[in-house]
Amino acid sequence: MAFLAVGVVLHTMGELLYGAGTWALSYELAPDHAQGQYQGMFGLTSQLGIAITPAITAVLIVRYGWVGWGVLAAVMATAGLAAPAVARWAERSRPDTPAPVPAAT
Repeated sequence: MAFLAVGVVLHTMGELLYGAGTWALSYELAPDHAQGQYQGMFGLTSQLGIAITPAITAVLIVRYGWVGWGVLAAVMATAGLAAPAVARWAERSRPDTPAPVPAAT
């Protein structure tokens, strides 16, 4: 029972951190003049991941069993551990160009 409670707490913490992180990355890294474009691409890639992940997971687990679970865990851990470094790189490499001024009508 304690194992299940710990799993629920860890999963909840992960979901909260994921939610906060995605909001921060998708809004704060986008230039003011391109918020819609960044949000569109962010939404597209998120949905693409949601569409592909079940198939990859099923193949790994059904075909390879425990080894597939290990591969899946390693991929998820690697992605999670790499995310802060990738976010820092993205923030450092943002261009410092001002937003384009719209033409007068």
